[in-house]
Amino acid sequence: MKKAQTHQVFFYIMVIIVVGAVVLIGYSAIGDILKKQCDISKITFKDDMKEKLDSNRNYGYSENKEIKVPCNVETICFLNETLTNNQISKIKNIQMKTAAQVNSEDNIFILTNGKTEPLLQMEKIRVDKDEGYICIESRSGRFPIKMESAGYGYVKVSQGS
Repeated sequence: MKKAQTHQVFFYIMVIIVVGAVVLIGYSAIGDILKKQCDISKITFKDDMKEKLDSNRNYGYSENKEIKVPCNVETICFLNETLTNNQISKIKNIQMKTAAQVNSEDNIFILTNGKTEPLLQMEKIRVDKDEGYICIESRSGRFPIKMESAGYGYVKVSQGS
């Protein structure tokens, strides 16, 4: 092998190493940007949900909402402000059940890839079910939620159409 050919082989090896490093760094940066975008989307969703619930506290107010789902969120769950022991025993999700048992103020949860996390702490929430909680799955990237005033500042949440 000639000296020029040896230099050319090392040149190509260096090019491969540099290109590989650029690709890895770029991939990592894009992953970070997408994660931050998801975090921002969840914060915006949280603020929108709080605003929509607060705006439906006025007596006689009722509306169906289709709320845009933040990235990867599959389900949103609401717990009644107060739950009986019988209702708590019917909750299948461990984190929601624990929150209800210890009288945590967390009463709105989101489920993403099998993971449950609290979203909001809202007072005066009622659900339109005997179980004391309702979980609404996303449809076509939106949560169909019906919110209506239940009097005395309460908001009743149910599955929208």
